[in-house]
Amino acid sequence: MDKNLAYRIVQKPEFISRSINDTVQWLNFFPTRTLNMADPSVIAGAIAFDRVANFYCNKILAIPEAGCMTVEDCSIIGYGLVEKGGNILSDRNLTMPKEEIGSFDYFKDARVDNNDFRLGRDYVRGNDLDSAVLLIRRGDVVHGHWLLEILPKVPLAQRVADDSSVYVVSAATPAYQIEMLCQLGISADKIVKIDKHEIIKCKRLIIPSVAHANQYWLNPFANIVYDQLINSIERSDSVSNAAAISNKIFVTRSSRARDPRPVVDNDLVEDVAREMGYTLVDPGAVGWKRQIEIFSSATHIVGYGGSGLHNTVFTGSNATVLTIQSNQTFNYLQTSIATIRGHQISYLFGEALDGFNSRSWETAFKVDERLLRVVLERLL
Repeated sequence: MDKNLAYRIVQKPEFISRSINDTVQWLNFFPTRTLNMADPSVIAGAIAFDRVANFYCNKILAIPEAGCMTVEDCSIIGYGLVEKGGNILSDRNLTMPKEEIGSFDYFKDARVDNNDFRLGRDYVRGNDLDSAVLLIRRGDVVHGHWLLEILPKVPLAQRVADDSSVYVVSAATPAYQIEMLCQLGISADKIVKIDKHEIIKCKRLIIPSVAHANQYWLNPFANIVYDQLINSIERSDSVSNAAAISNKIFVTRSSRARDPRPVVDNDLVEDVAREMGYTLVDPGAVGWKRQIEIFSSATHIVGYGGSGLHNTVFTGSNATVLTIQSNQTFNYLQTSIATIRGHQISYLFGEALDGFNSRSWETAFKVDERLLRVVLERLL
């Protein structure tokens, strides 16, 4: 591909309509629907209720259709874009939206002018593939993004893929994520890594839908893979022999270096959690199988918002979840997880210390540990 040649950025309908002889097809497995989102039982802390009521309460969201796109004679470009016939598939629910191209260091050399796309740099040509599945999306090396965006793709793809298909992931994919794919029945020799500056040609490419494409909804089809992993771990002979953990857990981030959202009074908060009968769990210090064991058996979960708490995708419907986050963080993902998993959800907001930047969620914050105690006593 010529780094200076202009390609046309299109979304799914136009990408299909520009194909010749049905070389691009859409297989719809789950139709559009509306989802009544879980209302929080409690919203408390350093925030005015009228500021959050419209954001967290009484939401009915439209969930798009989901399935797989199959594309013949195309190319995978670096971090998950797809090119065919001079058209770039840039679709929020399948690959990456146009507005994210060039952000967060993804395709940072690319040039986007309206719907024209240029690579802006040379790319290395990788080995051609016959039948492949695309399991890449911006941010997928982050645990929470992996859980919500990549893993749910696998059962969709397996409806279309055959024994000859390989699964294409980012070269930066951590080893434990590869292990999770293997747990889902994908053998290691069927996993192909692509560098962010590499192009791979495919005779046939399967592109599954993303279950989570914004901070609001998580498509219920994601439950398929979460239940599959829970069941496979329960049946596995390699399940941890570690002692059973309490069904009341507090999810901390204490092992994370350079935490962009540090809790300045974390020690006090953890002391309150212990006093109230919660066992501290730091997902960053626990293997992924053990994480599934812990979260699948928990019924009371309290923790700081983020990837670690997103492990509640493995928690059953009899659970209550309290998310602790900054009052500058408007993150709806725990409500979305609670909705499809059947949890009771609540929020406790701490006071952000970056008071002059009300739009930044990456800031230190302080939690009122006395209020936390009251919420735990009366709610959980």
